[in-house]
Amino acid sequence: MRQQHKSTSPSGSPSAASPSGGSAGSPAARPKVTDQLTIGTLLPETGDLAFLGPPEIAGTSLAINDINAAGGVLGKPVKLIKGDSGDTSTNIASQTVDRELGQGAGAIIGAASSGVTLTVIDKVVQSGTILFSPANTSQKLTNYPKRGCTSGPRRRTTCRASSTVM
Repeated sequence: MRQQHKSTSPSGSPSAASPSGGSAGSPAARPKVTDQLTIGTLLPETGDLAFLGPPEIAGTSLAINDINAAGGVLGKPVKLIKGDSGDTSTNIASQTVDRELGQGAGAIIGAASSGVTLTVIDKVVQSGTILFSPANTSQKLTNYPKRGCTSGPRRRTTCRASSTVM
């Protein structure tokens, strides 16, 4: 959950101010702030990796259901916004990220493809949102200057581990 920065409008009433100084529609603007943790997904429902989507989506839904059954976060239910990542041949991921950031996502789970993650990572991180991928392995993300979180082992590590087993 984010803290909202407030300022006073010319009329004297409080208004939300973008920490970046940009307008609400600018890429640097922070998403809408709520007191409820909102998590978005950026998982493949279409495209080359659509076969990976169903178990990733099911796992995410199960985790949110379990968290909410245990009382949520700070006593409030976690809101899940499901979204398609598509693949690198489309701009579906960018559209999904825009929608989820606009709905106040404090974290986004995905993408399943390192290539798709690389198309949206700057936008997500610039907004102050966590980007957590269950599957990214690209070496380009290891030293990426503005990265969120990735959890998959890098290809080099996976290759070394595989070679010792074989």
